Amino acid sequence: MEFIEIDYKENQKVTGKWLDEDTQLKEPEALKLERDHISIGVQEDNKIIGRLSGSIFFNAMHVELFAVDSTVRSKGIGGKLLEKAIEIAKEKKLHFITLETMSFNAPKFYQKHGFEIMKEIDDSPLDNTSHFFMFKDIR
Repeated sequence: MEFIEIDYKENQKVTGKWLDEDTQLKEPEALKLERDHISIGVQEDNKIIGRLSGSIFFNAMHVELFAVDSTVRSKGIGGKLLEKAIEIAKEKKLHFITLETMSFNAPKFYQKHGFEIMKEIDDSPLDNTSHFFMFKDIR
């Protein structure tokens, strides 16, 4: 047996196919649930000043990337963008949203918007920092 490097996109495609085949055997109704992506931005004066992207799978959304232009932070733009993502998730009748953040990013911001810390990992990704896994029930 040997381990090899595989092209990321090809690996995702084949691994997803294998998982779908297994799900089809075990729980075929799950394959009828939505799988999609979310990619939204906030524009002001023809300039994108905030971005959020993520995945929708089964009955959940996972926020993968979220940022606001540094020149306009602390003006409520991030909160409105996150609330828009939550609104979209509710419209799609999803059950929950997950995301990851670091102590040097914005865990308190997410808590202000109703996210709970599921797990905090100390000294990750660096000593004296924390990696947070967060969750928001939207049912």
